[in-house]
Amino acid sequence: VRVHKLYSDVAWAKEELGGRVRATKDELLMLYRLRNRIVHNAHYDNSMLPLWIEKARRYAGNTIRQVLHDLFVGRERSIESSLLRYHVALARVQQRLEKGVPVDFLQWEI
Repeated sequence: VRVHKLYSDVAWAKEELGGRVRATKDELLMLYRLRNRIVHNAHYDNSMLPLWIEKARRYAGNTIRQVLHDLFVGRERSIESSLLRYHVALARVQQRLEKGVPVDFLQWEI
């Protein structure tokens, strides 16, 4: 049902993508804040550490894998250009959805 809505309901797809982008930004902000607390010897909840370590591992692993792939296949020549590629691709998808244009996510070229 969700996949069908993703392709058939542009407004829903826009809201769903926006929610996931916001959630990702919030998680990365929390990771950064936790990192600062650890580095500066501030108080933090140790019981939450395993959860946030796993989130950091997942984000870092996915990013490193994708950048290495881009470099290995010759799609990009630098880490910066690889990261920029995904930033621009997200902006393009958001722009299309903002205009009410459906996005074929399975055929989308990043």
